[in-house]
Amino acid sequence: MTLMVRNFVYETANAPGTATTVSLAGSVTGRVPWSVFASGSLVYYFMTDGSQEEWGYGTYTSGSPNTLSRSTVLGNSAGTTSKLNFAGSTRVYSNIPAEKLAHADSNGFLFVSGSLNISVGGSLTVNGGATVFGGFTLSSGTLTAWGQVVCNGTGTALQVNNGIVHLSGNTTTGPATVQRLDGAGLGPYSGTTSYNLICDTGIFSPQYYAGSDRRLKDNIEPITPERGIEFVNSVDPFTFTMNGQPRSGTIAQQRITAGFGQTVSTVPWPNMPADAESPENAVLVVTPGDDCAYLLAALRGALAKIAALEQRVSALAQVQP
Repeated sequence: MTLMVRNFVYETANAPGTATTVSLAGSVTGRVPWSVFASGSLVYYFMTDGSQEEWGYGTYTSGSPNTLSRSTVLGNSAGTTSKLNFAGSTRVYSNIPAEKLAHADSNGFLFVSGSLNISVGGSLTVNGGATVFGGFTLSSGTLTAWGQVVCNGTGTALQVNNGIVHLSGNTTTGPATVQRLDGAGLGPYSGTTSYNLICDTGIFSPQYYAGSDRRLKDNIEPITPERGIEFVNSVDPFTFTMNGQPRSGTIAQQRITAGFGQTVSTVPWPNMPADAESPENAVLVVTPGDDCAYLLAALRGALAKIAALEQRVSALAQVQP
């Protein structure tokens, strides 16, 4: 994206009125003309005739004369966002409106009114902590955090479209973490379910934790050994490739068909076609904890049957002549 503001850019305009297109009359002595911008550039502007002021952004266009559009008025001295009527000689200069100015508040937070899209040609490195009061989207490149990334918003807090989030930490701060202060999880929502991190390739961590606290759970019911054995007999193991890599696992759609749809969730996935068991623009996902629970129930059932068989064998051995 081109730079929307330049130093010392200052020209005059003769009675532009309320017109959207302002004809520029040339630069003031010692200042820089608007032609320092390329024709078609989106630019911030300020206008004043000494008694009233207006600011916003529009498009600079080279020609005879050069012009500046007042396409979006962010504010004015009348307290509105309407174009003011400038009847006399008017100064038109380049500056950043307060509405678009990033600044540090009294707590040291970088504050921007509205949304902020950061365009970084390479990677973005955070050497301390980063707190996002809203959403943070990484479209490409790498976000490296040596401290803590905190998202204190609603909806999508941290979304990775085509990049890497690298959380390192060090011996002083300890492991870096990503957390969300409202407890709703990081990532796009799917119905009433939230996800910590959605990545279209892979997530690596030398240590992984899953929430298991009873206080986080409702409607707790035991899985019977019979149900666990049914899961094992109904859900087949497969080998396959995913993202070009050899993998092994199960097929989510088969779980649904076999009556184990409660072990399957959906996450947003653009341009994914629908099928009989899956919605459009989403993929089906499972969690290892569900498998472990059913396998544990099946194992208990199998161990109980083995113990019963051992007792019968022992009893038969005792009655042998």
